[in-house]
Amino acid sequence: MSGTLDFFIGHALQSHKVEYKPIAQLPLVLIIPETSKLYNPDKVFLNYQDLDLTKLSGEEFIGTPQEDNYQRLVTSFLNDIGVTAEINVEVPDLHLASDLALEHVGAIITPEPFANPRRLTDEQKKHINVIEIPTDVLTANFGISYIKNKQTSEPVTDLLNIISEYVDEYVPKR
Repeated sequence: MSGTLDFFIGHALQSHKVEYKPIAQLPLVLIIPETSKLYNPDKVFLNYQDLDLTKLSGEEFIGTPQEDNYQRLVTSFLNDIGVTAEINVEVPDLHLASDLALEHVGAIITPEPFANPRRLTDEQKKHINVIEIPTDVLTANFGISYIKNKQTSEPVTDLLNIISEYVDEYVPKR
């Protein structure tokens, strides 16, 4: 952020100069490829409660840079449930990482809209499983970050309203 009227839309940025306004809690999913010990070829969507996620230890994951707040959230969650994730592919953004997971390159925890059933091709469905992570277990914050100053109040309010309408339309309700 350069100090002019800049905005970042996504997870919270950590800086004393930056203000953050939350917009939504994004539900998350775990995408696993057919090479996973947990893979079930008979289903695309699996039930979170039926799985022993500790079996994911040592499996190949796709990640974003470790300094990314979202990646730290995911890594912390996996560690808390006893999973040591092997980040074999690191890419600069979550959208690309999710696309690679849909092509069964590795496992990932990603926002649910990236694995929307309407978005999945028949070919992708043959090679992955998607597991909805309960929202009381893990979600990701989504909002707008901007440089603190007195002139930002109206533009921030306008942008928050526009983004909130979009998010309400596309973020799954669970």
